[in-house]
Amino acid sequence: MKHVFTFALLATLSLTSLASAEVEKGFTSVFNGKDLTGWVGSTKGYEVQDGNLVCPAGRGKGGNLFLKDQYANFIFRFDFKLTPGANNGVGIRTPLEGNPSKVGFEIQILDNTAEKYAKLLATQYCGSIYKTAAAKQ
Repeated sequence: MKHVFTFALLATLSLTSLASAEVEKGFTSVFNGKDLTGWVGSTKGYEVQDGNLVCPAGRGKGGNLFLKDQYANFIFRFDFKLTPGANNGVGIRTPLEGNPSKVGFEIQILDNTAEKYAKLLATQYCGSIYKTAAAKQ
């Protein structure tokens, strides 16, 4: 089974590429800041804007975006920016098929300060492993 990162995005999310000098020794940047080389899946639902991987809000955008390469042991570092009320996720240890939050682990990326998320479970807050492990608040 190939375990990959997935991006199951429902609202605007931006991931920033790191310049070569910023990538620590022993680490690999998985986003080049120019295009979606190395990514498969819903590539039409994402854009590269000013060196950022962006999922624009709106119908028909987003979907599951997978890294083509497999990473068995990894430290995944990323920055993200959300629009108000956004709800997204980053899947890890997820096969290329199936719902990433059910067949792998989804790191919840959510504006949990939005009023519509007032009744979340502890395992649904931003940074949690969706419905599995709560993030520190």
